[in-house]
Amino acid sequence: MNAGARRGKSVGLITRIISNEPINGTIKVPQAGSILHRYMICSALSGQDPEFICTNDSKDIRVTRNCLGVLGLGETSISDENFVYRLECGESDTTYKFMLPIAGAFGKTCIYALRGNLVFTSMDQFYRVLRTHGIKRDEIRPDLVKVTGQLTAGTYIFPGVSDGQALSGLLMALPLLKEKSAVMVEKKPQSEMYVDMTISMMRRAGISIEVLKDQNGLARVYRIPGGQRYDMKEVPAIEGDWELAAYWLTGAAVSNGTVTCTDLNTASLQGDRRILRILELFGAKTEEKKHERADAWEEGEPVFWSDITVKGGNLKGTNIDASDIPDLLAHVVLLASAAEGVSIIKNPVSIGMDADRVRALTSVMTELGAQITEVPDGLLIDGSGGKQLFGGRVGTHHDYRLAMMGTLAAGMCRKGVILEQADAVERTYPQFFEELERLKQNR
Repeated sequence: MNAGARRGKSVGLITRIISNEPINGTIKVPQAGSILHRYMICSALSGQDPEFICTNDSKDIRVTRNCLGVLGLGETSISDENFVYRLECGESDTTYKFMLPIAGAFGKTCIYALRGNLVFTSMDQFYRVLRTHGIKRDEIRPDLVKVTGQLTAGTYIFPGVSDGQALSGLLMALPLLKEKSAVMVEKKPQSEMYVDMTISMMRRAGISIEVLKDQNGLARVYRIPGGQRYDMKEVPAIEGDWELAAYWLTGAAVSNGTVTCTDLNTASLQGDRRILRILELFGAKTEEKKHERADAWEEGEPVFWSDITVKGGNLKGTNIDASDIPDLLAHVVLLASAAEGVSIIKNPVSIGMDADRVRALTSVMTELGAQITEVPDGLLIDGSGGKQLFGGRVGTHHDYRLAMMGTLAAGMCRKGVILEQADAVERTYPQFFEELERLKQNR
């Protein structure tokens, strides 16, 4: 079965023609979705409505906000087991994996309604872990999952490589239980920086959690006292989204453009800030200008964010291990396709990027003219060396990553790109095409 069939029907009908002009200019990306999810949940568990000016109106953020409203989180009473909550998760695996243990901590029976690619996301490891602690799953049909039971305290064990989002959801839920718990992980969690982000937000809300590390400095055990109460006292300064900024910075690098993304935190716990190092490995010119946020303070100290500029041209092939950067794999493939020489991408398949998505991604670039070969445990890409690819039609399978990658690939294609299911970007970046047109008009 091919990747498109594996992912089910594409619900988007919008097709866009993307021209091949380079992108130039300055852009302020929306607030980091990864931080917003965690802040909204910790605020709701504090019995508060999140108080902040939100510049991220993505579908993923909206479904998390709606699920919190449906559950009425912050109410400490255990709900009537006969009442069933319907949680519309859309295509957001973050929402699904966060809500699942948290609703279980309140003993709430829920039906999770899933859409698009989320229907095919594997949750088997997480459900096996939860099943040993009181949670039961009943799949009504692939896109509707009924979950019952009361999450119980105790020792949780994640065998093998754990899913960072699932681990984050569990960590946020366990302080709500009466007794203490511990979570043990056998190997480094996938996207561990985002687990650290979760813990940071929990501590900001007054939650105590102890992290025990091994001799190599890797987290192995998380200890969480029970009977805790969330208390989010202040609104954090919510920095720009590195995942979204990464598309513009990469787009500038492959199209010989110059783009500046503002209000980014180079010390961020967002794992996708590593795009800056990746761009440098490929030889892209980068520049950082720090500035103080006059309206933002953290524990009495001023907040410094950065404006990041990338200038395109003269990219060189390199070798990248993609095992811990699933959300940046599309960027790496794009950069490698434009670079001079051969690049080897090791471990492209991971918990956060399954084999079907990797095949869909490489198929898109191959159809545009990129030279990509599958090798054991990796991809070998013979870059164009600055020469334009032919271009053509891109089927996104309603994956926002493929949609944005295909769009920005147009800048390195002679004929541009015809993008199918272009509305896939609304899941994470509704303003994407509006910003694209503005950046393409700057010469």
